[in-house]
Amino acid sequence: MDNKEVVAIMDVANSTILTDKMTQEDHERVMNDYHHAVEKIASYGGKVWKEEGDCVIIVFDEPDRATMGMIALLQELNEFNADPIFSTTPFLVRIGIAINKENSMFDIPEDNRAKASRKALNEAGHLEKACPVGRIAISEEVYKRIDTFKDLFRPTPGTSHFILEKRPLVPQEQALVGQLLSKQRKALPALCFLGWDIVKPEEGVSLNKLRSLLNDNVAVILGDSSNKRGILEPAATSDTIGLMEALSLLRVENLKMGIDEWQDTADLVVDNHVIIVGSGATNMYALVVNDVFKHMRFYRAKERDRDRSGRSLDTILVTNRDGKETFFGRHARGNEDAGLLVMARSAFNLNKVMVLIAGITGMGTQAAFNLFKDIALGRANINECAIGCVVSPNVKSSLRDVVDIQDYYRKWRISDYSVLHQIDREGNSL
Repeated sequence: MDNKEVVAIMDVANSTILTDKMTQEDHERVMNDYHHAVEKIASYGGKVWKEEGDCVIIVFDEPDRATMGMIALLQELNEFNADPIFSTTPFLVRIGIAINKENSMFDIPEDNRAKASRKALNEAGHLEKACPVGRIAISEEVYKRIDTFKDLFRPTPGTSHFILEKRPLVPQEQALVGQLLSKQRKALPALCFLGWDIVKPEEGVSLNKLRSLLNDNVAVILGDSSNKRGILEPAATSDTIGLMEALSLLRVENLKMGIDEWQDTADLVVDNHVIIVGSGATNMYALVVNDVFKHMRFYRAKERDRDRSGRSLDTILVTNRDGKETFFGRHARGNEDAGLLVMARSAFNLNKVMVLIAGITGMGTQAAFNLFKDIALGRANINECAIGCVVSPNVKSSLRDVVDIQDYYRKWRISDYSVLHQIDREGNSL
């Protein structure tokens, strides 16, 4: 039987965390709005087949209307994020769509649907769970049958399904990516967690624990070396050299590597620990997660600055628990080649770790990698509670009188560093 009935399964991502942050009144209001938005799917020929909590199963009569309807629903649900209660944990969903080749789904009585088993249900459910947050995953069969929207979906290497390439950005993200190129915006994964109160490392977790935390399932995100990067500068080859040396010491299993502008890099960050290499000047992942690191990050151009682009500037900002600010960089207290190494729970998956290794210059990044290597070797001389460190590259004093230091920096490996500042998970200076 060649049935063209289409099954779509949608579920709210991180619903438990969202619910915990809401009052009972807010939760009831949001869920009422959610189910009201779902009802509008009828204008695309969709019929709600089953609802269970925030999981909804919708059946359509053909693939084009199913994809068009679910894209429209995704857009409407994105408007929820204008509500301040979603400022640090956006309201995001995952959607999976598959073809039903058996008898109509509506042949199953409502009372039996909770325990119903169909291949289309299993496939759509698998797609929903495998789908990157904020997007839609469709089966190969659905992709073959749609006409109007084929160009909106991209393949996923290693699987047979296709992913909605361009997702709606939440307002919090819009403020971060205003001047990124269109292709760069498409490649960004959803930022699920934006508040330090959510992503700060758990008690007892620190940089000294990275050696044991990062031994399996790690995704490394590098900036592209291309010159056509919009507001982003080309990434340096030296970043890759320092990274490979550090990872060889950690002996990471199941290591994945991606370029920030590759479309499928967004698929890697969901289920892996994440190491982001380079500042927001060279890596768009670093640009969008920069502000998540509340107490140690790159200073970002703001309204009061001459440069209002929102770009990360050549200054590192440390903000202590009491609000005191300390700057490192060319226009601060010297250390114009400073770098940083800072960690948090991942902004993409709270069960994983996110590490930023970056510098104001390539020398600063090398210095941060040297600290990372010492951590991997278990010989880092840092506080046991440190979750972030500002470092600077060292050059032997005996060389300063015989070489131009800047020329040395450009041509030679940075082999030593000094730790300038350390902070703990609460923002206390150590």
